[in-house]
Amino acid sequence: STQTAGNEIRIAVQLINAQIDDQLWSDSYDRDLGDLFAVQSEIAYKVAEALKIQITPDESERILASPTHNLAAYDLYVKGRFLWNKRTEKELFQSLEIFKQAVSLDPEFALAWSGIADAYNMLEPYGFIPSEEAYSQAKKSALTAIGLNNTLAEGHTSLGWVYAFYDHDWIKSERAFEQALLYEPNYSNAHSWYAWILTAQKKLDLALLHIEKARILDPLSHIIMASAGYIYNVSGEYSRAVNILKSGIEMDPGFPRHPYWLGFTYLNLNQMDSARFYLEKAVELSNRKPQYLATLGSFYGSIGQFDNAQGILDEIEKYSAERFVSNFDIGLAMLGVGEVNKAMDFFDEALDKGETWPIFIAVDPRFKEIREHPRIQSIMVKLDINQAD
Repeated sequence: STQTAGNEIRIAVQLINAQIDDQLWSDSYDRDLGDLFAVQSEIAYKVAEALKIQITPDESERILASPTHNLAAYDLYVKGRFLWNKRTEKELFQSLEIFKQAVSLDPEFALAWSGIADAYNMLEPYGFIPSEEAYSQAKKSALTAIGLNNTLAEGHTSLGWVYAFYDHDWIKSERAFEQALLYEPNYSNAHSWYAWILTAQKKLDLALLHIEKARILDPLSHIIMASAGYIYNVSGEYSRAVNILKSGIEMDPGFPRHPYWLGFTYLNLNQMDSARFYLEKAVELSNRKPQYLATLGSFYGSIGQFDNAQGILDEIEKYSAERFVSNFDIGLAMLGVGEVNKAMDFFDEALDKGETWPIFIAVDPRFKEIREHPRIQSIMVKLDINQAD
């Protein structure tokens, strides 16, 4: 627990063995706010001592390192991560601006550079900016973060995402995630994002291990819960996916990703009424963003409701006259109205431009019925994804 008064901070710390409710160690610290990072390091050493853990020289170096000497920059970074975790369009852009403010206060603040990279990394797959803009900036910022601190797990995680989704370089991506987890084995976002990369490659058993590790490390993260639902779905563990995603809806009823992936799961189960209900709910919660609309349009086409699918395509085309819409989403909407060849043109363009979602063509339930199409097979060959079921 912490209490602040002016520039003074009091930190009270207890280390408890929760299994037997036994207090192992406790202490309190009265410090100037400027000594905050030094206190964190001191507490880390005390906890390690109480647990009889041997700290290696490399670990000691990381414990002693301060992320920044500018508390205002650090405060901005924490606020940026809070907003980033919301994953709405407004709050992702706000997080980006806040991370940029943090590096303006301290240009050598590696964590804030990784925050900039991650904001760009999420603005693209959520359909808010073009891939060329997002991933070029993400890569530049991630490399800056690593250049400032080569042992920063966040920086390697940011770079691993870009290597997979923009560069389509599986080897570099996996190395980046392995490096991140070497430096910080308990970084939940590294486990979660690594699980996505493994899923795209159909390495589903390993993907499930990493997403479960992420859930254990951060059980209240609605983002990780949604990711787990998607990965269990494409792994064929539908009942597990349904349970996780329904728990996510209970935890955060306003987050559209939970009903979105739940709709995918019911699609795989051929429970079309439930799939429709949750896909329409996701569209409503997203304020009719193109990404959610496109999937709903594709779904309408799959159940023969072509008038509804055409209405979705018209809405997306109207939206695209004023705002960015990804090639992938337009392609999905084209599928809904039966324009398969036009859809394939957009999917090819999406892949060439480094958009995120074509990478999941090998596993994504939206492509279940057309996965044998020669042009879908061609995309899988380009991505070097194992095509065997």
